[in-house]
Amino acid sequence: MINIKINGNDIQNIVRYPVIKQSKSFLNIPVHLDETVFTLRDDNGSLLPFSQNSIIDNVMENNDIEIYDNNNLVYTGILNEQIIDPANEKIITFDCRTILKKFIKNRVNYKTWLRGDGTTTYPTGEYSLKGDGYYYETPIYAIWHYLRLLGYEDYIYTDDIDNIHSVLSTANVWIQIDTSFENYTPHEILNYICKKFHIFIYVDELGNIRFLHDQDIIDTIDITDTFYNKIESKIKLEKFTDYNIQLLDDSFRTAYDNSDYGAEYRTEYIEKYELLRGIIYIYDSITADYLGEMAIDNFYRDRLSLIIKYDLSILNFNLRKAIKITVSDRGWFNKIFEPYVFIRDYNNRASGNIIETFETL
Repeated sequence: MINIKINGNDIQNIVRYPVIKQSKSFLNIPVHLDETVFTLRDDNGSLLPFSQNSIIDNVMENNDIEIYDNNNLVYTGILNEQIIDPANEKIITFDCRTILKKFIKNRVNYKTWLRGDGTTTYPTGEYSLKGDGYYYETPIYAIWHYLRLLGYEDYIYTDDIDNIHSVLSTANVWIQIDTSFENYTPHEILNYICKKFHIFIYVDELGNIRFLHDQDIIDTIDITDTFYNKIESKIKLEKFTDYNIQLLDDSFRTAYDNSDYGAEYRTEYIEKYELLRGIIYIYDSITADYLGEMAIDNFYRDRLSLIIKYDLSILNFNLRKAIKITVSDRGWFNKIFEPYVFIRDYNNRASGNIIETFETL
């Protein structure tokens, strides 16, 4: 049974059931403001703003949306737009987005070396003071600080921040960022930072902003032989076999400088992961090599894309899990695919879960 709550109110008269989309950052749009839609019948005028008995705030993004499947919370988001059926004004489609939509137009000028934006200052313990007298931070802390200034502090899952910070600080990955670029929106800046630092970002079903970075996938759903799938080749991830990263002294660190890292993948083509100074400043060659090696390790060739559909009764899937597939006639034994897009379509339970995946390298 599907239940919808708007601002805590239980909603009846569902005309079309929800189609819920969750995306983990990839390609050229790392930060997805995923769309979720459903259609309701408004018999008493409570589902439009400005009416006397309305439950809808006239500021769309202030309306909280929750969707339950048999009392399991499967979606938390905000209202983006209402679309009235031109043939029947009582039929309203609700266009909802993740919490990342809420403050995405806020503009703040965050500079790492100031430990804030000039008015808000974060604790020195969240930074590393280097020998040049300037503060540096790990990439995940840079994203954390920027999101907090934008207004997202209450929605960030901080365990992910702590775990990734531990990985990056142990590897001595230190950077600075400067977001005071008038021609870029906060969404574009966040996209750029996440993409360059190989940090995945998505919003889970509880409305938490989650992060992934270079973590072994140990939680899997196993599928053997019988499943409906479609191999896609239209969508491709980026490929990198080399890197060229500008350092603070204006010199460039390349894969060749790092024992010609990834040379075995450059036999057919050369594609560089490039990072120039501007929004991001790289502290040293250790940091540059870490980012460059990761780009090559994860994207040195095309990765097979697979779309999987299965019954909605399986509720325990999420974007942190992997699909482990064994298909004898393809010669796959426990072949691991990493999910990037997860869609729940409650209008077709038989194949209502759609997962877009890419194989792991």
